[in-house]
Amino acid sequence: MSTQTIHWEDCFNPSVNKPKGHSSALALFMYPVIRAIVAFAAGVAMLAGSVWVVNEPGLIMYIQALTWSASFVFFAVAIESHKSSTSRLAAVTGIAIQLIAILSAYLGAEVTILSTLLMSVWLAMAIYKR
Repeated sequence: MSTQTIHWEDCFNPSVNKPKGHSSALALFMYPVIRAIVAFAAGVAMLAGSVWVVNEPGLIMYIQALTWSASFVFFAVAIESHKSSTSRLAAVTGIAIQLIAILSAYLGAEVTILSTLLMSVWLAMAIYKR
């Protein structure tokens, strides 16, 4: 086998690499299903981690600080977003996460699970849309 027999251009051309025949319908169906499963698993893992941290008394202050600092990520997304609907939704989410972080200091650390739920929905949608 020599290097002249390998056609590297075909490796980067997506039309050549598509499955042919009966498997193409299955592959076209499985791609969004697998993306949805990965997005759901990431969201559930984030929620499970939050519940685990809330149950550890020594780690409560860290989850509250992480929640507060995560709100600034949503403010950055609101500023950098090109779509006005995404920008508004990110700004509202950032404000809600900050309010939840403040309330968690007064009501209890379990309230931060609500903010983790908001963040896991954003994470899951970002993974699914990618």
